[in-house]
Amino acid sequence: LRLGAELSGESLPHDAAAAAKYLQAMGSEIEHMDQLLGELLDYSKINLPNFSLRLNPIDPHTVLEDIYNRYLPVAASKGIELDCLADAPSETLSVDRFRITQVMNNLMDNALHYSAPKAKVTVTCQKQPDGICFRVMDEGPGVPEPLRQKVFDPLFRADPSRSRASGGLGLGLAIAKKIVELHGGRIYCEARHGRTIFAFCIPSRPS
Repeated sequence: LRLGAELSGESLPHDAAAAAKYLQAMGSEIEHMDQLLGELLDYSKINLPNFSLRLNPIDPHTVLEDIYNRYLPVAASKGIELDCLADAPSETLSVDRFRITQVMNNLMDNALHYSAPKAKVTVTCQKQPDGICFRVMDEGPGVPEPLRQKVFDPLFRADPSRSRASGGLGLGLAIAKKIVELHGGRIYCEARHGRTIFAFCIPSRPS
């Protein structure tokens, strides 16, 4: 940032285009640093002993619909097909909607990042005997079986080639796991029929 500021300051009187380029790079770096700081603070916050969820009854379908509508244009811009499948749960879930949406956002970001153009990403919501399961399925390179538990560890990266500009601190899935566990649920990764599946299940509880 200091270098960018110095270069833009030197270029401004002589080359406005170069100065604008440096300033744009500085803005991107500041935004990235803000993202990293937010991720770190959020991870610390949800691991505090006094952290509590804000539980309210919700219709799981509305979470799925919001995620689909939010990511449909993102997927389209990458040439990725996004599909949404849901059964008809006859019950509501008592959850922290903001935090459950955060988990879904993390899984969707990963799925779209690792999917090639013309690939397909599918999000589902299905009723189980003990609750509701959300799944995000993609056709990316997949996660080797020995790493499927490790991907939820803090700071772990299944793909070390991801640059610091394209990824966070490696806390996203660790945050997702903690949120799901605070709801009494579980989160896991598996492969099926050539597809990578990240899923989490939230148990039913009185609303």
